Amino acid sequence: MTEEDLPSPVDALVVGTAFAEAAVAAALARAGDRVLHVDRNAYYGGSGAGFSLGKLQAWAAERTERAESRADEEVGVQLTAADRAALAAEGFSDVAVVPLA
Repeated sequence: MTEEDLPSPVDALVVGTAFAEAAVAAALARAGDRVLHVDRNAYYGGSGAGFSLGKLQAWAAERTERAESRADEEVGVQLTAADRAALAAEGFSDVAVVPLA
């Protein structure tokens, strides 16, 4: 989308396409306001989105690829002495605890 594709000026900017945002955008537009309704996702509907089977499979594959690409990343968190003791008590001996710089 280019800047020329966007309506200008607008009376309202609605971010998100879940039910509540869609209802607000529709009500504003019905009242005569110029509404720009956007979402960061390539699909409409937020967490309540519906997909065709093909789109669902593509979405799941994208999520799997992202998760697999992050699987090798190391994650650092600061643990308190109580956290370390709780991990040890639960048998998580394979958890490496290293100081963060």
